[in-house]
Amino acid sequence: MALADLQEALIAEGYAASITGDFVTFPYVVPVGAHAGTTVQIGLQAPDFPINPPGGVHVSPRLQHPGDSAHHASTLGPAWIYWSRPYPDWPQSARSASDYLAHLRKLFSQFVATAA
Repeated sequence: MALADLQEALIAEGYAASITGDFVTFPYVVPVGAHAGTTVQIGLQAPDFPINPPGGVHVSPRLQHPGDSAHHASTLGPAWIYWSRPYPDWPQSARSASDYLAHLRKLFSQFVATAA
């Protein structure tokens, strides 16, 4: 039920979320950072949402998150990359899709545009 709960919560936030195997996937227009305006696909595994958040973010196309090497192959396939970026302080949040989307926005804000 947790995946369906996350899917429904994302749909309520305006996203075209669908269940793909053990994931909820949805198109996401990056709102901030160097990739602002780009549409990516997001994949989230959340076997016990909202008790716990998704463990990290699966992104397609493969965008290497800046800062370190906490990136891994995704079980969604070769077009995807897994960012090991868990949501900090989930127990202190409202444990909602809206909270997780704010975390996602923060992750994309860490991409800084480089001078041409």
